[in-house]
Amino acid sequence: MYSYSLSNGRCMITFTTPQTQLCYAITQLHFLHSVLISHKATSCSFLANSVCTFSSYIKNHNIHGITYEDALSLATTLGTQLFYMESQNHTFTFLDTKHIIVLDNQYFLYLGTQHLVELEYHNTFLLTTPLPTHQRSYLAPECYQITQLPASLHKHSLYYNLAALIVQCLFPDKNLREFHKEFLLPIEETKLYWFLLRCLEREPINRRCLLI
Repeated sequence: MYSYSLSNGRCMITFTTPQTQLCYAITQLHFLHSVLISHKATSCSFLANSVCTFSSYIKNHNIHGITYEDALSLATTLGTQLFYMESQNHTFTFLDTKHIIVLDNQYFLYLGTQHLVELEYHNTFLLTTPLPTHQRSYLAPECYQITQLPASLHKHSLYYNLAALIVQCLFPDKNLREFHKEFLLPIEETKLYWFLLRCLEREPINRRCLLI
């Protein structure tokens, strides 16, 4: 678990257990500045003027969803964090919005340490606890096929999770259990459009978390 606070222009995050991989990823994020990590990776801090929960951030937007620029930042910042987590042979089982914080109203950081897992052979991880039921619309299709735990999932299930979250924030009226390419027509041919399509491939091995 963790806690965070804001004081004198710095955001401080404190973990109840050492978080070496997560702290390393935080040091690599280009949008965070003057990052300091404690010796045992139980805390980190960086410059920030504001910090809020993801739910508070969403409530500040109108019912029509977040802007394209906001969605692009969501893809860029969380996608970059996932890249550096994977470089440490770790990932998350799920992106639960309860554990996303928003920095300076434009950058996103995932702190769900209870969802942190080590990657195994063939880029899979072992799921040992049930996935959150309150956000099932964000789950990758293969997650619905799980009949017992533990279960093996490809790391790319998280790419679907991220993209589904972004689509839901952009278009709150869409039912993601019945995702269709047509949902994305308002942003067709943009780089976010192609990013989402790469992440939302039905087959996990075909997904790419790539924004170009």
